[in-house]
Amino acid sequence: PNDGDWAISCWVKIDAGLSNRIIFSTGDGSSDILWGVAGSSGYINLNYDGVSKTDNLAGVNDGDWHNIIVQYDHSATDIFFYTDGAQTRTYDFAIGGKSISGANAVIGTMSSNLDAGELNASLGTLAIFNAGLTAQNISDLSGSSGFDASSISSCQGWWRMGDGTENGTGSTIYDMSSNSNNGTLQDNAGIASGTVG
Repeated sequence: PNDGDWAISCWVKIDAGLSNRIIFSTGDGSSDILWGVAGSSGYINLNYDGVSKTDNLAGVNDGDWHNIIVQYDHSATDIFFYTDGAQTRTYDFAIGGKSISGANAVIGTMSSNLDAGELNASLGTLAIFNAGLTAQNISDLSGSSGFDASSISSCQGWWRMGDGTENGTGSTIYDMSSNSNNGTLQDNAGIASGTVG
């Protein structure tokens, strides 16, 4: 994400009771975005440079697949949370002046400390956009884990976690957008076959 409009979408299956785990992060420890699960109720949380906002209306640690989206409207200084296509929370969140461009992006743990907040869960797809999403975009992303996120023009990365070019093998998670931001599996992360959603 940049310091304008942005959005992140993910399909995730989190077991009951799992808390305080990171789905996506970027930054160097002095300036960070952390997006994940906070508290025993499985609420989705966004932490931007130490300022935290939580969607405390829709817990997702129930062992089922969910699509979750967070997006930021720079001009309105609003952050929006969505679960399974429904908008669940909106906060005023004036974060636009802070930039973390160029920092490493990490899926499943903290970018500035790889041993912190590791996510013990299943991820289906994750996509990052450098613009806000339309209502139709949100409906498409939440309606099917197989939706081609790269068909949205603002897509900067789309990782299918083994359901793409890598076809369920190897240690590379390929970026299926046109940007080739490929990732490498670390530690105990692996590719598993199965149905998402």
